[in-house]
Amino acid sequence: LFVMGSHTSLKRRVMLALRKAGCLVTSYNGSIAGVLDLIICSPSGRYAELDIKVGRDKLSKLQQHRIKTVQASGGLAAEVRSVEDAMTALHLTCPDCGGATRAASGCMECPACGWSACKV
Repeated sequence: LFVMGSHTSLKRRVMLALRKAGCLVTSYNGSIAGVLDLIICSPSGRYAELDIKVGRDKLSKLQQHRIKTVQASGGLAAEVRSVEDAMTALHLTCPDCGGATRAASGCMECPACGWSACKV
């Protein structure tokens, strides 16, 4: 049964979009508490983890801690509820103009408006 809002469906759509954007994406399907759903290397080489949530699902305390730990280590980590959330979290979509970004000099930059993830 295909349910548009299901966790599995959203996870597949996010993975497909990230791969099309040049990311290396690994899905975590284990059962270790606190581990996020997706482990990613962005086109700029940045480490990232995303957790997929749908409906009323919420991050556990361990997942919240994991996101903070990844961010404190210089990686990107977030809870996402849409493909758009994932693209924004990984700086693959410009937060200023909404345009597609590209990897340049080890950083994601927007050729349309000049935004740079390294200047945030």
